[in-house]
Amino acid sequence: MESKQRPVQMSRSMVLIWAASVAVFHQIFQLIGMKFAPSMNENTAQYLNLPMIATQQRHPILDLKHSKAVALPSIRIEQDVRSPSEKYYGGKGDKQHLGGFASGSVDMDGVSPAAWTLMLKEHGIKSLLDIGCGRGVSTSWFYMHGVDAQCVEGSHDAWEQSLIPNTIRTEHDFSRGPWWPSKTVDAVWCVEVLEHVGRNFHENLMPAMRHAAFLYVTHSTWGGWHHVEVHEEEWWITRFQSFGFVYSNYLTKQVRSAASASKTIRAPNNSTYNAQHIWLHMLVFINPTVASLPQHAHLLSELSCTKGSKKEDRRPCKTESKESTLPPAFQPLEWIPEVDAAWEKHVFGSTTIPQ
Repeated sequence: MESKQRPVQMSRSMVLIWAASVAVFHQIFQLIGMKFAPSMNENTAQYLNLPMIATQQRHPILDLKHSKAVALPSIRIEQDVRSPSEKYYGGKGDKQHLGGFASGSVDMDGVSPAAWTLMLKEHGIKSLLDIGCGRGVSTSWFYMHGVDAQCVEGSHDAWEQSLIPNTIRTEHDFSRGPWWPSKTVDAVWCVEVLEHVGRNFHENLMPAMRHAAFLYVTHSTWGGWHHVEVHEEEWWITRFQSFGFVYSNYLTKQVRSAASASKTIRAPNNSTYNAQHIWLHMLVFINPTVASLPQHAHLLSELSCTKGSKKEDRRPCKTESKESTLPPAFQPLEWIPEVDAAWEKHVFGSTTIPQ
């Protein structure tokens, strides 16, 4: 009996010695990592949760962070390096990678009140982050309609020409590091931005994207000022899916259709709400990590009670019809035409909407 038990006892001793050795080496590797870790900005350090050994490290965009991000404004340059053909764009004193914005005017290819109204009424959007908001044309529409809206923009020139309050905007250059909002939001609106951001900076952009339930993003298939990521939509779908987002053909078709159907409506600047970037290149993604949270359960808010079989027959549910009604938190924000008129006056100085 004694000879049979001895190998077992020795084996247990070896396991204990091995476990102690692993613990010691773990601490050594952590110390080495602390000593030789490359310098990085505060946001990156928070997201990487350093110090960490490689076997434990998770990619930063897989986690939602509740700590406050530090905004990193762009580094200014003295001269305007834009070519004469690009003077339509703002960006005086900005580095070339910031892409510019429509200075003193409105880029009608990225503006669609009809698509935004759909997002309110049928998608149930109540909070939104506008990434690359420029002067805040789109942000101001959502803000004036009661959405808890905020914007993040890298151009300091755009910051100085902004149409929205300082309290809802952040100046941050994603080439300098990641940034994310302090809480999750229903949606990210990101139009005419992706083509300007090199894929080597996507890891800085994605933490902000990861804080939204739905992503409304456009891409470009042609060249332009600092268009460094020009791809077909299949490439972008694959790219976003590789980050864990789920492409929604259903939501994409809805937004594109709304923008296309209203592209001939006249705006106060004698142009139309063409919204070409939206009806041609808008893609909508779902982020299950955020969309599944209780605070975003109100999303997808189209009317759901009916006596008929057509979508046009649908209406709000009524207790008098012996139907259970949704609580107020699940009701979409009310779209008010008078607010659209006020927004046009705010952005264009006048309105085409009958008063």
